[in-house]
Order: sequence, then C-alpha cells, then structure tokens
Amino acid sequence: MEQYLNNVKLQFEFMLGFDDLHVYFLPNDIPPFAYLQFPQLAAFTFFYYQKSLLHFDEMNDRKFSVRDVDDIQAKLGKKVQASFNQIPTTEIWSIDTINSILRHIAFYRDTNVFESKEDIDCLYENLESLINHIEKQAELGLKFNHDELPDKRLASFRMFHNDLISGDNSALAEMGNNKIAYINHNLINFMFTRDENFANHTRDTFQNAIQKSTQISLVGEKARANFFDRLRKKITSQRETVTHY
Repeated sequence: MEQYLNNVKLQFEFMLGFDDLHVYFLPNDIPPFAYLQFPQLAAFTFFYYQKSLLHFDEMNDRKFSVRDVDDIQAKLGKKVQASFNQIPTTEIWSIDTINSILRHIAFYRDTNVFESKEDIDCLYENLESLINHIEKQAELGLKFNHDELPDKRLASFRMFHNDLISGDNSALAEMGNNKIAYINHNLINFMFTRDENFANHTRDTFQNAIQKSTQISLVGEKARANFFDRLRKKITSQRETVTHY
C-alpha cells in the first residue's frame, strides 16, 4: 500500500510541474484520494484492497478494526491528499457514486469481518463527515482538508450531478498543451496514455457529460442540497439496519 500511495503521489507531483493544470474525473465510486483525510476510512479501503481484490494470504482470517490504522500509511496518505488538493478538478457524480463503499461495509458486516459494532459505526460517521466536507467544497468551489479553514488561494473544485451517465473511474489530466487520459484497471490500478487522438476523444466525452449534467458547485444551491441529502439518507438507511453485531 505504501508503494501504491507513493506512485499516486508521484503522479500528482508530476502534474503540479505544469501550468494551466486541470483534472477531470468521472467516478463510479468515491475517488480513493478523498478517503485519505479520514485515516479510518483510508485504512478500511486499504483493508478491502488487500483482502478482497489482491487476495493477500495473510488477510484470509483477519478482521478489521479502526484501531489498526497504520501510522506510516496515514502520514503518507496525508501527503498524497495535500498534493491532490493543489490540483484543480472537475468531478461528475451520480447518486450511485456512494454505493461501492456502502456495499463493502455491508458485505463485511454480514460476513462478520469487523471486530465490533463500534468499528462499523465509526466508518458510517466518517463517511457522513466526508460527504459533508465534499458538500462544503462544492459550495465554496475550493479544495481543502476537512479540518482546515478554506483559503481562496487553493485549487478550484467543480462538481456536477448526473444520474443518467454511469461513471467508469476514468480521468483526464490537461496540462497546458499536454493531455493524459487515465483508464481504470482492476478497480485500483490505472493505465494511462498520452496518445493525442485518444486524449482528445476522452476530453470530448467529458465535455459532453458536463453539458448534460447539473452543476452543483458554487451555483445550484437547491440542487446541491438535494443531492447531498440523498447521499446522507443512503448512509442513514443502511446504518439503521445495524442493530447488533
């Protein structure tokens, strides 16, 4: 996981070497970078990667506890988050963007992978705090850590809502006259290309999606409030099913 985080950090630092930088995301689930400012959520995400995606043998009988946060990974995650927050981004979400993390929590809950009910409650609380923070970023159109005051000198954050277009976790980085298209591979990895035709086609796809979406950052207060309320209701609805563990 440390190698994975370092690779992500290097990608962001490479992007930051260019002027006129902007990155577009069409997420199928909440971008993993968002979890990094919440160590318990990040630890759960890494646990899921290692146990259910990478199938590490040592994870076979291991249960998850929020007390098992790896300090080295948490510190490295904050560095990745700090780099990510310097990059102006546009994200196109749907109401289903939150489904993946909720599905993972529910599956591990139903298969007794958590150490205690307190671990489950902590993840739901962290997830709601994350959603509240993203809503605040959308309101201000700025990226900042949840435990810090926003600064107008920080990178811009544009957010759109679209429930008709399914995200595929693709991304496009525009760096002056340079473009890099990122394609999700095996859920946690990415392939990328600088091929001009492919990158331009990807940009056209993003622009088409944006034109058919509702902007909920800076403007669209009513639409923004409605969208994030629907996300919170999804968390509450699932959390209420956990009566004991």
